Amino acid sequence: MLTFGSGAAANGNRSCIGYRFALNEIKLFLCVLVRDVEFALDPWIEIEKRVNVVTRPCVKGEPHMGNQMPLRLRAAAPAAAAEARC
Repeated sequence: MLTFGSGAAANGNRSCIGYRFALNEIKLFLCVLVRDVEFALDPWIEIEKRVNVVTRPCVKGEPHMGNQMPLRLRAAAPAAAAEARC
C-alpha cells in the first residue's frame, strides 16, 4: 500500500506534515550559504556542456571522470555579507 496516493508529498489528505517546514529550512540554508560563501570558477579549468537527457557540466578533456563542476569557495567578506541580507 502506498502512503501517498498521488505520489506527491505535498498533496492530499495524507501529505507530509513537515513538507512546508523542510522547504523553508532548505531555502534558509541556501540563503545563508549564498550570503556567506563566495563561489568562483577555476580560471585554469575549461568547462563544457554535456547533453544526455539534461545538460550537465563536464571538465573539457576529462569525460571519463563524469559530471564535474569544480568551484573555488571562500568565506565572503564581512561587508559583502552584511549587504546581502536574506
